Amino acid sequence: MATSANVPPNMATPTLLSPDPPTSLATDTSESRSIATNCRLVRVPDTVTESAGARVASTYELFSKICRLLLVDGRPSPLLNPATACRAMSDVALDILWEKQVHLGYLFLTIPRVERIQVTRRRWVNVSSYNCPPGNRKISPREVSKTLLKLPKEGRRAVVTEAEYARFRSYAQRIKILVDFKDKEYAYIIIDRPLLRAVLKHGPILPNAHTINFRSSEKYAFEGLHIVLQSDSTMTARGRSHDAWVSLARRYFDSSTTSFKYRAIATCASLSNIRALTISPGEEYAAIPHLRGLPFLEELHLIDFVVCIFSRSEPLPPPQPGFRALRSLRLSETRHFDVTRELVRFMSSEPLRLHAFTHLEFGTPDTRWEDQQLDARRFYGTLRQCLDHESLKRLEVTTGRAVNVNSARLFSDLRVFKNVSIAVVYVNHEGADLDNALDILTAAWPSLTQLRFVNRGAMELYEPSPRMTQVSLEGLIPLATRCPALKLLGLPLDTCRPAPKHIHLLEHQVLRGRQIELDVRVASPPRKQEDIDLLVNFLASVFPAQTLRSIRASGDWESLQDEWREICDKMSENGRLSAH
Repeated sequence: MATSANVPPNMATPTLLSPDPPTSLATDTSESRSIATNCRLVRVPDTVTESAGARVASTYELFSKICRLLLVDGRPSPLLNPATACRAMSDVALDILWEKQVHLGYLFLTIPRVERIQVTRRRWVNVSSYNCPPGNRKISPREVSKTLLKLPKEGRRAVVTEAEYARFRSYAQRIKILVDFKDKEYAYIIIDRPLLRAVLKHGPILPNAHTINFRSSEKYAFEGLHIVLQSDSTMTARGRSHDAWVSLARRYFDSSTTSFKYRAIATCASLSNIRALTISPGEEYAAIPHLRGLPFLEELHLIDFVVCIFSRSEPLPPPQPGFRALRSLRLSETRHFDVTRELVRFMSSEPLRLHAFTHLEFGTPDTRWEDQQLDARRFYGTLRQCLDHESLKRLEVTTGRAVNVNSARLFSDLRVFKNVSIAVVYVNHEGADLDNALDILTAAWPSLTQLRFVNRGAMELYEPSPRMTQVSLEGLIPLATRCPALKLLGLPLDTCRPAPKHIHLLEHQVLRGRQIELDVRVASPPRKQEDIDLLVNFLASVFPAQTLRSIRASGDWESLQDEWREICDKMSENGRLSAH
């Protein structure tokens, strides 16, 4: 499907071959313009004998598999003809074309009377780097051209007819995945509030979606409105039933309580069948109680914790059991460890049986004055208390900013998760003891298949601050006899110093079945031939018998890639000679 990168600032009116709307957010705008839709199947009289082709087309599941095989690299072009030329196939083709959307603009364009006009909005844009601390960020005002979708002025109120909503819903109910994006500086689509209200009076916008990513809808598409969660728990003959939904709400100031409150306008999306959701936890974590009882929620990504930092008016109530289907939890834009720790503790009174946990935050305030990263260690201790120790397989954590921290003490609480196979440590502090961290974590997690250390500054493809430490070549030695299933090792490698002498392994210590890909970030190999030979011999002794499959530098560093490829080839050649 289309990405937001190719949504045009000026959306031309789609050329329709029938009274029906464009079929999808096609990768090419020209493709979406040429799509005519017709969801009606022609009934074949009983007296007519169907051909073999018609019988195949009438089998939805079979034809769905055929249509998906027609997709080339995810582009919908091959399905445009089935969607427009053959009525027997249009339902299946349209289901696939509309299944995944990146914004709601084209959905509202299925209402023929909707107009598009260009408007200018003033936005404050973050012009600093991704990993810049909050106190040092630079913002700049920008005037951005945006596309506003609205109904023509016909009387005092915008009205969507039953027929128009039926047409709208016929496409809305096909959308299963909404993949929204964040912080776009170019023209984006705004849905006029009267138009939004007119549609919501009839029913929700996303009635059947199972994956919803609300990254920027509140800021752009639903301009001026806020996303809030509501739920209803009732007792049935089979036990307690939990239903939750997303509502659009208007924020107002309540003078009687001298606080801001929300007044819901209408339901935007049902969460009864939701499997993956990206949303803010809300002020005072208001979203959490509504999410606890969702029976199918497996993946939850909580974003934008800014509203949680200053919204605490009273202590949180005791946590209740919940999130029993949740298997993946991701937290970002958290700013403070205390906020994140409070959220995890509030989620459930039972250990969360997660398979994956991620906390990525390079915007943590500078706490160098605070010794030994007490905030980060408390958070890791909360993970130990609140997550099931046996089920966790993937763990991604961020360190604090305090310097001179002992790695054994910092990561002590994380070592209880013995079954971790994929681990990523986002190193947020200078002077990190990465050699010791590598030693501790590989000893604690013997089942590792992937291990990465990512320095602050390395999320963008330029060389990070020289004050961020690297893993020395000596730090690789413990890996010679550990983690037999390791396939990917990514770390900032220090190659400035000469390589140490090669090590000697006994025959039974060699992990012959292992095939490792080594990502050295932006490290450069030595220039002198004698230093190159020392490096080749050392790496070949740590990863003998050609167990090091490849060495690469991250990003678009073609010159480094070629140099590391030569070193890897020399290791392979030496290994073959040693075998003979």
